[in-house]
Amino acid sequence: MTNNSNRYAQQRQHGEAGFTLIELVIVVSIITLIMGFALMSLQGLYQAYDRNNLIQEFMFDTRRAKNEALAEGARVIFTFGANDYTVGIDRPPYDLSGAPDDTLWIKNYERNVSVSSNDSFIFDSRGMLIDVNGNLSSPTVFMNNLGSTYETLTFYASGFPQEF
Repeated sequence: MTNNSNRYAQQRQHGEAGFTLIELVIVVSIITLIMGFALMSLQGLYQAYDRNNLIQEFMFDTRRAKNEALAEGARVIFTFGANDYTVGIDRPPYDLSGAPDDTLWIKNYERNVSVSSNDSFIFDSRGMLIDVNGNLSSPTVFMNNLGSTYETLTFYASGFPQEF
């Protein structure tokens, strides 16, 4: 047994010995811990990207809808669903229920983000926001992530957001 312990001591002195099992376990544990923190940060970045992306896409879609209303001389209506919002066109004679005649496009929501509104979101043929009765309106739209509101946008009747 003395020969074995002598040989081990000689190997350690000459730098020929490798890492012990405990050293390897500690290094692997540290690397795993660092990777866990990196993945949590990455998930937060994805959520921030999805939230900002939804706001930008909705703003683009409102400008596009206003232009459609002006170009077609008809009403353009947003309908908000749980997984998407639909933008449709309502040609004269107008339906007082606020339902569109045809669908122009549908925007499906990304991971866990959504848009909702308690107000009707309708552009008239002049590009102004109105309610279902045809009166000028300033609707409020809520941007939601995992069920909680992270952004509230109130629009002027002209179709532009009040504070953005």
